Amino acid sequence: MEDERSEISDVEELKEIFSVLGEEVPNLLKGLMDPLKELMDILYNPEKVRERAKAIASFYRELKDQGLPDELIVELIKQHFENPMSLIKNIISERGREEFEEEECD
Repeated sequence: MEDERSEISDVEELKEIFSVLGEEVPNLLKGLMDPLKELMDILYNPEKVRERAKAIASFYRELKDQGLPDELIVELIKQHFENPMSLIKNIISERGREEFEEEECD
């Protein structure tokens, strides 16, 4: 009899978990979709790519006009105009590290 109550309790708990997941997962997905759409726009929209290229060229010319050496200019461009895919990888690895550190603290 007690095993039966335990199983019913487990089933009720599982129902509650699925209910919460059913409510929260769609919200999480919606929260991810906007940034992903934005990123795809940055990466693949020809107009955005041209704007980015113009900004990089303008930045390069400005630094060159100031007399900075090419090696420094390239480094500054890398710092200020990071590849969007690299940015995503950095964010993901940072999140993973934070989650790992949180698990270690618990």
